Amino acid sequence: MNNKKIWLALLGILVSSMAIAGNTTANMTATSVLAPSCTITAFSVNFGAFMLPLSAQSSSGSIDLLCTRDTPYTIEMAYGGVYGQGQTSDGSYWTLAKRDNGTLYYLYSEGGAFIKSSPWFGVRATQAEIASSLGCMFDGNNRCQTARPSYDYGMMSGAAKGDAVAYSIYIPGDNSKVWNAGKNSYSGRGTGEQEHLSFQLKIVPSQTSNKFPAPDFYKDAVTVNIRY
Repeated sequence: MNNKKIWLALLGILVSSMAIAGNTTANMTATSVLAPSCTITAFSVNFGAFMLPLSAQSSSGSIDLLCTRDTPYTIEMAYGGVYGQGQTSDGSYWTLAKRDNGTLYYLYSEGGAFIKSSPWFGVRATQAEIASSLGCMFDGNNRCQTARPSYDYGMMSGAAKGDAVAYSIYIPGDNSKVWNAGKNSYSGRGTGEQEHLSFQLKIVPSQTSNKFPAPDFYKDAVTVNIRY
């Protein structure tokens, strides 16, 4: 008798426990952020053996590019001179002392310290002639800023004998535009997949001093930069 009552009591407890069981839900959010990004790989270019006398010999190069989809990008090639921008060098400048026979130009540092003087006897010379002679650029304030040469072609230098051969790189799909940071850049929009950009390079005989350069190993460094 007692055993039966115990089982009934236990059963009652179990049934009561099952009767009050409930159901609860909660929500969660999954988030992530994808920032614009680009990776680029540039491959070395080999012109092979030069044909003499030098001509507009061409070669092809390529770049592999991977940018997130719809990411705008700009690719620049940096080589040769100051990349066509005519930037001044160290801040030094020439200024005119007097304009008569025995005219002197004084060279000062950026801070105004005297460096040296240079006689100039061409009283009637134009600013362009003076700038060419002194290797500077007039800035409109009677100062002729010293400057590096400004040109948009590169020079492959010989490793042993000192000769150099000029070359230019051209915008993909447009061989009329030099691909150079101071002249033209290449822009596009990422596809989210790897892209292969092909471009042309050409020897520039008109900017090469010797049309019959000495046998040597010629090379130059080109910096490829992508902005996005």
